[in-house]
Amino acid sequence: MSSFMVGHEVFISQMKDQIRIFQKQNRPIMTYFLSISEQSILQSMVPKNICLVFDGGYDQAQRKIACFIPEGYEGFSDCVCLHATYNSKFKTLTHSDLLGCLMHSGIERSVIGDLIVQKEDLYIFCKEKISKYIIDNCKQIGKCTVHFEECLDYIITENNKKEIHIMCSSLRLDSVVAQLSHCSRSEALKKIHAGFVKVNDVVLEQNLQLCNNDFVSIRKTGRFQFKEVVSTTKKGRLVLNFDQYI
Repeated sequence: MSSFMVGHEVFISQMKDQIRIFQKQNRPIMTYFLSISEQSILQSMVPKNICLVFDGGYDQAQRKIACFIPEGYEGFSDCVCLHATYNSKFKTLTHSDLLGCLMHSGIERSVIGDLIVQKEDLYIFCKEKISKYIIDNCKQIGKCTVHFEECLDYIITENNKKEIHIMCSSLRLDSVVAQLSHCSRSEALKKIHAGFVKVNDVVLEQNLQLCNNDFVSIRKTGRFQFKEVVSTTKKGRLVLNFDQYI
């Protein structure tokens, strides 16, 4: 089993059920929002004769709905975009502020796609069934008053990631977490054993070796994707290339 599939056994079982239902009933099926790892797993599972489309609301979306489409069927996604503006005079809102507002409103993460903060514009991509609830209940984020409305005409221009390089002794998770979190390896191990680190959206309490394209999420630090080993120094240390999501 590849590193992307480790810890995703329940998800794989659920998607096998969805594939069987689609093959038997030949009707449109839409999933909840999937992470990048889940999208990759599903793509590897679906037979080539099944039309599978992903939609996150805009081209560079990370979280996307998977749609099983019968031949000749038009219209497939129930992803909608909600938009609000706010006054940054009192506070500059972040992705975490927006996510916190939604979670505190009792909304499940699975029905929420990407959250975008562009200066004083806020965008929420979500399942259609939850959109009215968000509009009615998410009216205050910190000290900022907001009013979300469904938006059909939007342009997402914010670059939500940047390239960084770190230097590690190996590809072991504790070594990488130590460098990304700017802490010692012993502190990194404590984070791993405490469940503060996710690899491909799964909490793994054991140490492991990263593979290309693995995602690493560290509580209170951020989310990163390992791209490649760039080079090796004369002393044998590895220079690693990551995308950091901001």
